[in-house]
Amino acid sequence: MGSLRDVWRSRFTHYTEELQRFTKFIFTGHLAIVLVFLIGAGGYAYSGWLKTVPADFPAAPLAGILLAAILAYAPPATLLKEADAVFFLPMEEKLGGYMQSALKWTSVSGILLPVIAFIVSIPLLNAVYGLKGIGLLALVLGIAALHIWNVRTEFAHRWAEQGEGAWGDRAIRFVLTAIPLVAAMYGKWWLGAALLIPIVVYGVLKQRTSEGKPFPFLHFIELERSRMSRFYRFANQFTDVPHLRGAIHRRAWLDWVYGRASFESKSSPRYLAMRTFIRSDDLFLLWVRLTAISMIGALFIPMPAVAAVFSGTLAFATAYQLRDALASQHEFRMDRLYPVTDAVRDSAVRRTVRGAQAVQALLVLVAAWFQYGMGAGMLLLAVAVLIISEVTLRMSGKK
Repeated sequence: MGSLRDVWRSRFTHYTEELQRFTKFIFTGHLAIVLVFLIGAGGYAYSGWLKTVPADFPAAPLAGILLAAILAYAPPATLLKEADAVFFLPMEEKLGGYMQSALKWTSVSGILLPVIAFIVSIPLLNAVYGLKGIGLLALVLGIAALHIWNVRTEFAHRWAEQGEGAWGDRAIRFVLTAIPLVAAMYGKWWLGAALLIPIVVYGVLKQRTSEGKPFPFLHFIELERSRMSRFYRFANQFTDVPHLRGAIHRRAWLDWVYGRASFESKSSPRYLAMRTFIRSDDLFLLWVRLTAISMIGALFIPMPAVAAVFSGTLAFATAYQLRDALASQHEFRMDRLYPVTDAVRDSAVRRTVRGAQAVQALLVLVAAWFQYGMGAGMLLLAVAVLIISEVTLRMSGKK
């Protein structure tokens, strides 16, 4: 084994390749379409609201609290593996170089979200307080510094306390981060600078507390495993992750749905399709997520035609992915032995997806009622979901 820095470089190369491998599927699927519509509709509504924002609107507390919440959540990305608890143990005193590389990567990769949140809040801060120029630059630098401090302080706390009390530490850092940010956004720069003193003291105390304590390999290995597991499960919503097995839950509160399938041999594919859809986390949560996004679009997009395109796009993504997953023949299943034709199986899949999309259309209709009231605008969205879903089912079944 080479130096630990060489180990980090090798793992980081593999890690970035893994990210690129799955990210290209995530942002070329329905998520990319959703983001385009959400950013466009959200930006349009936000710019219109800024024209009428009251002068006493609490922009500084709102932006400061939001940024502090983002900054306080700073779990380190160490890329540690289970075997490291054994093979790294003799080199524990040399872990400093490896962990410094890990903390640098955590700081660089995590800065994007707070910066985006601050950029979104700039028009609001400028409209309410007239904050611009040097003040904005100082805030950007302060946010970057606070981000690095949060990353290193959380790492020191986890090392010192074996991972115990992480949320208590985050709560303290949230308060310490929010107060100077809010003061600076109000234009009280000297107060904001003075409030940095408790931040420095708290960080130094955490660093000293961790000195001389054994490195908690098991905690950081489990933390890294959980972090990558979340990423793989998210990626699995857009493409197949080979080493990830989908979770199954009964969802007994939906048992009444199976009553729609009669107890006949030709109805067995229908029962199986409904059962697979309801009990499979991958499929059911995909439908829930896309339906929720479609409802949010119906609630907040002010133009019915744009909202109909948005909901129709999500209906296409939902119907296509559900049908593709339920009709998949990549793996052998016991139902292939049932004495029913492929046409019966295909019809069962279509009816199941049709029923799911009918429920989606109903929920979108309810959401649209709050935005457009009773009328053509509300009906347009529901009709778009039903038509696009039906066309997708008919077209996707063609060879």
